Amino acid sequence: SADQEWEVGPPSAGRGAGDERVLRTLLEASEARRVVEFSYRRPGVAPVARRLEPWGVVTHRGRWYVVGNDLDRHEQRTFRLSRIAGAAPVGKPGAFVSEADAGALRALVAESVDRAFHEAGAQARIWVAADRAVGLRRLASSATPMVVDGEAGDVLTVHYDFAAVMVRTVLGAGPDAVVLEPPNLRTAVIAALDTMAVQR
Repeated sequence: SADQEWEVGPPSAGRGAGDERVLRTLLEASEARRVVEFSYRRPGVAPVARRLEPWGVVTHRGRWYVVGNDLDRHEQRTFRLSRIAGAAPVGKPGAFVSEADAGALRALVAESVDRAFHEAGAQARIWVAADRAVGLRRLASSATPMVVDGEAGDVLTVHYDFAAVMVRTVLGAGPDAVVLEPPNLRTAVIAALDTMAVQR
């Protein structure tokens, strides 16, 4: 499974010095077959220390990922490099064996990322201002009038399969749309708005 957080917007055009260090550390560790330890962070969640046998580092849709065996969860995991901090090799070289070639690693990342973004049959409740957010209204299966903070509007029930697409649709409505449920979609929209605010 994937430790994939919700992400919107175009892939970053470049990497900072911190990202370059992480990339170099992970590439060297995967070549030497050394275990790495790092801190992994996702929006709205405290950073978590992870130990990984890194099989390799690949790109997918313009983003860098490391694939390997998570020693704490005892399963294959995929991690976004931009969410990794403090990566450092531990233990001796040759500590593990990986038969996966670059093509297999890319396939694993693609499957992991796509699965993380796909939520077949998911349902959201989204408040929209009166006579606004036409795109969301077209997608809604129902609408119930509701006043929020003194402003008239409707709570829409919207069914979706891909959270990333839903996040972009909500962001497109601007301040005229507020996700009420589910919590993971609400968190994703807030994280995206925070990112946009920092970039401005």
